[in-house]
Amino acid sequence: MQTIIPASDRYTFHVLTASASMPSSCKGTYKRVAVLRVDHHEREVGYVPKTIREMRGVEIVKTWERLHVGKTESCAYRVALAEAETYVAECRREAAKEAKAA
Repeated sequence: MQTIIPASDRYTFHVLTASASMPSSCKGTYKRVAVLRVDHHEREVGYVPKTIREMRGVEIVKTWERLHVGKTESCAYRVALAEAETYVAECRREAAKEAKAA
């Protein structure tokens, strides 16, 4: 018999940021934004991966690549970060609905 675990207890969604590698001809700072889904029942406790892709139970759901970090709120990085946070909120709502239905 398989136990059904509600999605809101099984998964969490997170926003992750990292530096983006750019050619030396590009001036300024560039970053990446990613939304991750972490499955708490699959991840390995105590294992520290070198990259997110190596970690079991972690799925990259959506990414925004090579975003310029400017000085205003309308720069590409901050706009993408706001979009990612909105996307995470939607994913959490969907997971809560799925958990209620189960």
